[in-house]
Amino acid sequence: VFMSYNDLSMNEENMQEKTIKHVAEKQAIANCALQQIQDEITMKTDELTAERKFRFTPEQREAYSTVGGTPFLDGEYTVFGEVVSGMDVVDKIQEAATDSFDRPVEDIRITGVKIVGKE
Repeated sequence: VFMSYNDLSMNEENMQEKTIKHVAEKQAIANCALQQIQDEITMKTDELTAERKFRFTPEQREAYSTVGGTPFLDGEYTVFGEVVSGMDVVDKIQEAATDSFDRPVEDIRITGVKIVGKE
């Protein structure tokens, strides 16, 4: 089979267009999934605030739906640090088996910390 340079160039352009289209489709799917998660967080926040007779301000709702957070833990737990490296460890903790109360089946202990200054 003989293909001219123009044929090869057109095939390459076709491949690039298909790749760009594929990436755009994947991004649209991811955006849709993220929107669904944000909607679920908003719905859960509405349920929790109704139970507690507490209302988030529009600014708080915006922060939870864009920046993130866990509204049902607010006022109940204190954030005492920030992970600046070692997110793989956080992922392993998240994947730990839990019981019906959403507590780890086996205790997970923090065995060390390192205090670093903010730059």
